[in-house]
Amino acid sequence: MKTHPEYIALRERLYELAAINPSALGRVEELGQTYGFKKVVPVFEAIKKLFGQLVRCNLDDLPDTTISQLISYTNSTGKVLADVQKFNPKMVELNPGEFGNKLPAQVHEQLIQEVENLYQTLFGQLTHIISYCLVEAVDQVRLREEVENAIKDISEQKERLDEQHRVRMSGVEEALEKVQQTAQKVGVAAHAEHFKEEARLHEKAAQKWLIATVILAVLTLGIGIASFIFGIWFFQSISPSQSIQVALAKIAIFSFFFSSLIWTGRIYRSQKHNAVVNKHRQNALSTFETFAVAAGDDPQVKNAVLLQATQCIFSPQHTGYIAQESDTAGYPQVLEIVRGIASPPGKN
Repeated sequence: MKTHPEYIALRERLYELAAINPSALGRVEELGQTYGFKKVVPVFEAIKKLFGQLVRCNLDDLPDTTISQLISYTNSTGKVLADVQKFNPKMVELNPGEFGNKLPAQVHEQLIQEVENLYQTLFGQLTHIISYCLVEAVDQVRLREEVENAIKDISEQKERLDEQHRVRMSGVEEALEKVQQTAQKVGVAAHAEHFKEEARLHEKAAQKWLIATVILAVLTLGIGIASFIFGIWFFQSISPSQSIQVALAKIAIFSFFFSSLIWTGRIYRSQKHNAVVNKHRQNALSTFETFAVAAGDDPQVKNAVLLQATQCIFSPQHTGYIAQESDTAGYPQVLEIVRGIASPPGKN
């Protein structure tokens, strides 16, 4: 029997790996379904089974190079299992540099892949040692039966791993689709914020012009009343030529204030109009996703919703600063733009 320290340490390490608890390595209660390792618990069980078979083997006849390889395999297994046991999503978020600036989900997926790769490596390298030990310990008939059972177990494990891989890939694809949908919603909401800010600025300006309009209206009314009262008392003691001069001055002053009142009133109306237009555009973007989802898989309905939202956003609107503004044909122009973007290159 070999007694050098490396061989003794190898035997102790094999006993430790053969005694692992696959369920505890799953860490579902601690990390939950998202970051737990329930998917690879069958792989942990298979790894435990391999080392359990090695424990029952007589390794005295193995060469030192094979012993060194076994020590390397036990060290690699211990490192992967230790990484699984100490995995913490919060630590990944707090120390991104230690994990290659990866997200917790990416580190979690990498650990799962390392466990599966580890099992494939161990299976390919340890089975011939286990087979050698079994040949020495049992007769040919029993060996054939165990080999057939081992092949059956391996086939079942492979099928389970393949199924787990398919389920995992399906989950990844669903998660990717959800991320894309979320990104689209966030993008639409971000664009809606532009119109929201514009509507807020116009509404704020409209309030200022409303105050200016009210002040000018009060001044104009006060000037008119003052002119009337002043005219009753003053015109009785002045000559006709002086009356004409005073009347012209009052008309000029009153006309100035009245024109200013009309001007500020129009600007207030324009600012209020632009605030309503931008608010309408914000509402169109904010509700676009709801109507698009409600349309289901009907492409015609979705295209109609997209066209109406695009027309609402990009069609020119009256500013209110010009007395007579003609309506522009926004619908055909927007339609041509959408068609031009959707058409493949080289086609008219």
